Amino acid sequence: MDEMLHMRINLLKDAGEIDEQIAEAVINFAKDVEEQFNTKLDEENASMLITHVCMALPRIKKGEEINPINEVALAEIKQSQAYKKVPALVKNLEQNLNLQIPKSEFGYIALHLCSMEEKNNSKGGKV
Repeated sequence: MDEMLHMRINLLKDAGEIDEQIAEAVINFAKDVEEQFNTKLDEENASMLITHVCMALPRIKKGEEINPINEVALAEIKQSQAYKKVPALVKNLEQNLNLQIPKSEFGYIALHLCSMEEKNNSKGGKV
């Protein structure tokens, strides 16, 4: 993960949006994503993913839920090769924080991972 993404996480922690436990879980999640996708996360390919996960985890801890992603969009996301990697990544995140990520958040995390895959593929990266 590049320095800008670390700065993004630290800014959210310093602003009180996330706590230390979530910051560490997101950093570990990013490492898992890099390993699973054989890519380095940077501001260009992963800023939306990292920001979403940072903002979703406090919401989940508070028991707040968001509306699920559109079913048509989710069906399209499920066709992506990246989608197959999402359950294991989310499971690790859940285990790190001892919580359960709702299906609605799962869909958005999958969306961001698939978007990252497309960005990587468009610039010749591997997924």
